[in-house]
Amino acid sequence: MFKWLFKPKRIHACFSHPCVVVSVKGMIIDYNKEFAIIFGESKHKLFSNLVNITHNNNTIIASNLGIKWELNYFQTGTNEYHVLFFNYDDYNFLSNIPAPLGVVDKHGNIIHHNKDFSKHFNITDQKHNLSSFIKFNPTDLKTVETTCELTTNDGTDYTIKYKPTACNMWIISVTDKTEIQLIKNKMIKAQHLQSLGQLIASVSHDFNNMFTATNGFCEMLLEKTKNTEIYEDILEIFKHIENAQDLSKQLVKFVSEQDTEYCNPYETLYELQRILSKLVGDNITMEFDIEKINKTIKLSNSNLKRIIINLVINSRDAIKEFGTISISLKLGKRNNIIIVVKDNGMGIPKEHLANICKPFFSTKQDGTGLGLSNVSQLMNQCGGTLNIRSSATECVGTEITMNIPTIQTTHSNKTDKLQNTSIKQIKILLVEDEPGVRTIVSKSLKAQNHEVYESSSGIDALKQLQKKKFDLLITDASLPELSGDKLCHEIQKLGIAIKILIISGYPEELIQQKCDYYDAFLGKPFNIAQLLSTIHQLFS
Repeated sequence: MFKWLFKPKRIHACFSHPCVVVSVKGMIIDYNKEFAIIFGESKHKLFSNLVNITHNNNTIIASNLGIKWELNYFQTGTNEYHVLFFNYDDYNFLSNIPAPLGVVDKHGNIIHHNKDFSKHFNITDQKHNLSSFIKFNPTDLKTVETTCELTTNDGTDYTIKYKPTACNMWIISVTDKTEIQLIKNKMIKAQHLQSLGQLIASVSHDFNNMFTATNGFCEMLLEKTKNTEIYEDILEIFKHIENAQDLSKQLVKFVSEQDTEYCNPYETLYELQRILSKLVGDNITMEFDIEKINKTIKLSNSNLKRIIINLVINSRDAIKEFGTISISLKLGKRNNIIIVVKDNGMGIPKEHLANICKPFFSTKQDGTGLGLSNVSQLMNQCGGTLNIRSSATECVGTEITMNIPTIQTTHSNKTDKLQNTSIKQIKILLVEDEPGVRTIVSKSLKAQNHEVYESSSGIDALKQLQKKKFDLLITDASLPELSGDKLCHEIQKLGIAIKILIISGYPEELIQQKCDYYDAFLGKPFNIAQLLSTIHQLFS
């Protein structure tokens, strides 16, 4: 009869929301501190006397002092029930977590869930059991946190985590493995593109050395074969080398993030016409309406080419059989440049238009989702705007309009021809590890009566600089043992008075990040006239 005197005191621990344990007759047996804060000491009181209970469809609503809760009952013992209080005004206490989450009892009955959980499993207001959506067995619920891989009834793969609470309930989190795999695949593609960019920069640098040497020797042959029958043949070779040089320069600028040059859009689009016609294939007609405009925009020649090529490739892929792609260039009323790329292929679905310029978003099965993202980014950098009009239902194709402001600049295109390159004889130290480049540069300078000393490494060059006085140092940026930028720093430390010309297959912006102690820069590939012009400017 005194057994009740030795009954241990129950200490209830649950969620941070109010919860209460009631008997089958509605008597309060226990509660947590959150419940006590609102309702006070309530043991052995009837639950129905504390709250006003109403029903809204399948939802039980309790109210007290103007506050509403959604009540969730589930049986925890033979003669008792657990009642959870969730704020009725909010969706539920899981609603702010951006992942599918739910609460289940020991039988797998879903007590509560957030919107993401409902969206994944298409849950209605009615109560459900986990087994309705996934391969579930109540034995999956352990007293410790567990993880399992499951496939839903519609074939989707998920990672499910069960985290136990103190009240015979489990918080369940759901991760869609398909979405994660898609994100991983896109990140891998981005990493591949980054690696490809580094490879392009490295290979282009080596090509630029070859082009500089080949170009120089061709120039010398052209001088020697004037008025001969092979002159025209050599000139044709020279033109092909120049085309290859332009391609190499574009590749390097393509992977350079600090390309701040300007361009004349008319000249850029005029150069692109032949390339684009070959790019699209025989089933597509390219049409050009390019107004001859002498204006400058804050986009490099290579970046504008990247933009146009990206858009034309997208248009080409949208045309399934035969079609037309048109490109127009006009001067706007506000002295702005208007470029329009239009096709009559499959348009973009309306629901995708808002996301089409977001990184990694693509409607193509093998697309990277970076093309239009890069175009949009470049437009922002130059102060321009991008407008996309498309319809997938009306079969009218896609029209992309770029509105780009013009700028005033002192920029002028480099010329290969010089009116006067003669200067007094100077002593030059040439540092270049590529034999072909070193030979042609040395011959060209000696032909101008300059005194030229050669070196193939930075360390050897530094020794020569300490022994002899030179007027000009011409050094490659990439050298074995002691690189060109480090050689410049050593010259600065030693206080050697000399003009420095850096030659490199990498953009000057990358050189400036390592060194600013030089007088001039000449990008490879270059020709003899450009080399002599640069030296002339240094000493004129």
